[in-house]
Amino acid sequence: MATSRSPVGAALVNGVVFGGIEPCAALPPSLTPNLPTYAAGMVTVLAGRLYQPSQGEPIFPSTFVAQESVQANQLYRFVLKPGPYVLIAQFPPPSNVAPFRSLTVQSGMSIEADIPNMCM
Repeated sequence: MATSRSPVGAALVNGVVFGGIEPCAALPPSLTPNLPTYAAGMVTVLAGRLYQPSQGEPIFPSTFVAQESVQANQLYRFVLKPGPYVLIAQFPPPSNVAPFRSLTVQSGMSIEADIPNMCM
């Protein structure tokens, strides 16, 4: 598999975000007898800040940046330009849970950012 190299200064400009999707522990143990450390799912990166109104659902930014599918006990990894982002995880069907995490990427930094369990 071929790899592409970034320009010499690129490593100082971008940041790395990596982590896993915490599994939905609210499911009954009979359905998840051996719950993995990290759940399988799709992680989508949106550029911008999350808006949380005083009532109602959060409003997510609309600029799509990247997406990665991860398997159980696997980590995602994104190389991103500095700025605010929202990472949204989508569990496989039939789940309708979409946990998320807001973060700010800084130049040259690596951020471990597990997406929290938000299921009920």
